Amino acid sequence: MKTSFLSRKDSVLFAKEVIANPEKMDELMTYFFSDDLRICQMASFPIIAIADNKIDLLLPFLSQMVIAYHKAPHNAYKRNVLRTLQFVDIPENLEGEIYNICLEEFCDIKAPTALRVFGMTVMCNICAKHPELRHELLPTLKDYQHTGTTGFENRLRKEIIRVSLLADEH
Repeated sequence: MKTSFLSRKDSVLFAKEVIANPEKMDELMTYFFSDDLRICQMASFPIIAIADNKIDLLLPFLSQMVIAYHKAPHNAYKRNVLRTLQFVDIPENLEGEIYNICLEEFCDIKAPTALRVFGMTVMCNICAKHPELRHELLPTLKDYQHTGTTGFENRLRKEIIRVSLLADEH
């Protein structure tokens, strides 16, 4: 196995290999958590493929991913973590910390759009599990209308509707 990836094609092949051989997941995550920026960045590509195709392989690493988020060496790491969290039933012991991370990213109008959008969706997913959060989240979402790209605004409108419906259900 290579200790670094030379191209996106190599990293996709590595992701397929990990999906076929889940015992290699520890190796991939070692790269993903690496202090070496290049290795960490290149390990981010297979994480996307795994999140899309076999997300359960990432579940044992959620706590480590959240801890590492705070010292992420680049936005690709953050983007991939938040992107992954959109599709996961977040364990209750991580919900508060993840909600706070996502709220911080969402409210930072200078943050990359992907971080804001993925963070918004993760917060809304948590709110769906804990509808009592809707009283906090809905006004926050509305406060940030017209603060992002067209894609951001589109997702924001959908999430406002989703959270509003939660308010009507409970």
